[in-house]
Amino acid sequence: MQFRRTTGEKAYAVINAILLGAFALLCLYPFWYLAVISFNDGMDSARGGLYFWPRILSIENIKTILEWNVFFDALGISFLRVIVYVPLHLLVTSLAAYAMSRKEFIARKFLATYMLITMLFGGGLIPYYLVLKDLNLINRFWVYIIPGLFSVWSMIVMRTSFYSIPESIFESVRIDGADDFRIYTQFVLPLSLPMLATLALFAAVGQWNDWFAGAFFVTNRKLVPLQTFVQYMLVRGGADDLIAAANKAQMDKAAVGANLKRFTSNSLKFTSVLLASLPIILVYPFLQKYFIKGVMIGSIKG
Repeated sequence: MQFRRTTGEKAYAVINAILLGAFALLCLYPFWYLAVISFNDGMDSARGGLYFWPRILSIENIKTILEWNVFFDALGISFLRVIVYVPLHLLVTSLAAYAMSRKEFIARKFLATYMLITMLFGGGLIPYYLVLKDLNLINRFWVYIIPGLFSVWSMIVMRTSFYSIPESIFESVRIDGADDFRIYTQFVLPLSLPMLATLALFAAVGQWNDWFAGAFFVTNRKLVPLQTFVQYMLVRGGADDLIAAANKAQMDKAAVGANLKRFTSNSLKFTSVLLASLPIILVYPFLQKYFIKGVMIGSIKG
């Protein structure tokens, strides 16, 4: 049976579509503006007045950044962080969440309270740095991985998702002789894939966007991630330094002088932000269906 919408409902739908469309354009415009500056001649961009289209189409900004070895080193570190961290994070956190979800685990209430305290109070940056130093993680790749393997927030979401699995499933497989490891791997994880995909997306975005660890715990440029590279470009005047480094290591002075006529430090900053954001922008649409299914799982049952 079809229901005909009233005039008020149709008007609401039109207004709602207009407002949401305008909001979507506002969200997309910063990325579009980055693309406009990145694909415009750098010296021409310094004149201003660019809003919607490149005035002088050029790929020199992108070409220049792609010629820097430090950019590819940073890109590789960021990809490696995501690839290594996400599965390990899900494994460690889900194991803890499974234990915390079982009623026969008598210490779960005490541990849940203890973990919650760590979410509310921290020891501060200096004690954290000293702990990393004692663990010999400073200026090492594993400083990006080990400290964040376990997340209390992710554990709570996973535990809540595990609570929603009918207890009859656990009882029936235990009667068949399954132990906890088999229940965890063959039943709990497959039934929780939407939630795990959502948390994997959160973890990947968090690792990709993290610049703090690379800025404060790493001094080796070979280990600096992409977002720290971008922060270096934006805040610390890294564009000028990298142009000078390119002058020494890769180009002769005449070639650098020719390139400087086609880009500026500001145009390179915009381009670096665009290139750093592009992978996440491209990945999000493919994980959207998992995101929609799993994002509200943590609020279903406590």
